[in-house]
Parts: sequence; structure tokens; C-alpha cells
Amino acid sequence: MNRKSYFDYIESRLTWLSYRVTARGALNMYDINIHCENFYMHLLNLLYDWNNSSLKIRQA
Repeated sequence: MNRKSYFDYIESRLTWLSYRVTARGALNMYDINIHCENFYMHLLNLLYDWNNSSLKIRQA
């Protein structure tokens, strides 16, 4: 029983996050994208024992 409620909660939060990223991207507000990129990079590194890193682009 808990598995379904956990899945439903996670699904609703990911759906909300997807909506926020899309809506803020349309307004050229990309701060949440940067936070998501860092979060998922670390999560995937932990789950799959990867060594992903974020590329820092220098602005001239």
C-alpha cells in the first residue's frame, strides 16, 4: 500500500517540477534548470556509479 502512495507522490512532484521548468523557461528564467541539472547529476552518479560533472562555460 505504501509503495503506491510513494509512487503517486513522486510522480506528482516530478510533474509539478516539469511544469515549473517549462513555464519558467518560457519566461527566460533558467535558475531552476541549473538546480535540477546539479541535483540529477549527483543522483545519477550515486545510482549508477557514474562520474558525471557539470561543464562550466566561461563568458567573455
